[in-house]
Amino acid sequence: MAEHVLVIGGTGMLKDACLELAARGYVVSVVGRDTGRLEAMMMDASAAGNMLSPLEVDYFRTDAFTQAVRHAVELFGPIDAVVAWVRSDAREVLPATMREVSAAGRSWRLFEVLGTASKDAETPRSQPDLSPAGGLCAYREIVLGFVPQPGGARWLETSEICEGVLDAVTSDRSTVVGTVEPSEARPR
Repeated sequence: MAEHVLVIGGTGMLKDACLELAARGYVVSVVGRDTGRLEAMMMDASAAGNMLSPLEVDYFRTDAFTQAVRHAVELFGPIDAVVAWVRSDAREVLPATMREVSAAGRSWRLFEVLGTASKDAETPRSQPDLSPAGGLCAYREIVLGFVPQPGGARWLETSEICEGVLDAVTSDRSTVVGTVEPSEARPR
């Protein structure tokens, strides 16, 4: 059976990563709150002969979010990996995800997508509390950096983000896409 991947925040810059995971044979459930973006994404997947499962829900609505994740598990089986690109003020999303995904009683992987600032020395960020997963979750970080170039630097392009996410998921490891050092070289 194909691996089931849940992508939270997948209709924006992670859209191409979702489509490519589906093309590679993964079952991909995508959380998004914008109906138009979800529909367009489903049409792109369908046109390529692949299937994505849309979960139209605002992850700030914890009860509705957990219900949507539960529904995806009922339809496609336990979730093997979660790619989560969520806002820092959405404090309940990761614990709720951990509880729902771990309810299947099997190990799984969490790939948290983080911005460059997550590696600031002045404001160190710790790994999230994994206790809601009951020891079943292996945590990985995907840190999105920047690209140095002559005369400055630029932020990552969507295609580079997609490649970095795909590499992390398929190789099952944490990664930094681009670079995060030196912090003073970041694009402004």
